[in-house]
Amino acid sequence: MVKIWAVDSWAQGVSFCGDLDLVVQHVQEEGPPVPYYTLQTTIAKRAKNVRVYLGTSRENTSGISLSSPKLIWSQENVNWETNILSVKVNPLA
Repeated sequence: MVKIWAVDSWAQGVSFCGDLDLVVQHVQEEGPPVPYYTLQTTIAKRAKNVRVYLGTSRENTSGISLSSPKLIWSQENVNWETNILSVKVNPLA
């Protein structure tokens, strides 16, 4: 994996949202492609209402451009806990 973004309502700071949408940029260097199901279960485990899309926040398998992407993990910044906490609740969202 190269990068993971949280997108849509959660990334916009909605105080209550029923799901979490993640976009995963994955680069396969060699060997057979990793099946989507493997990536989904590795990232989301058994969490309910977590959707994982492949690509970038602009071009991904959801088929739409997802709004307000927040980078929560990258090879350069692996401290995902701090990155998630940086998303603040937006009372206007």
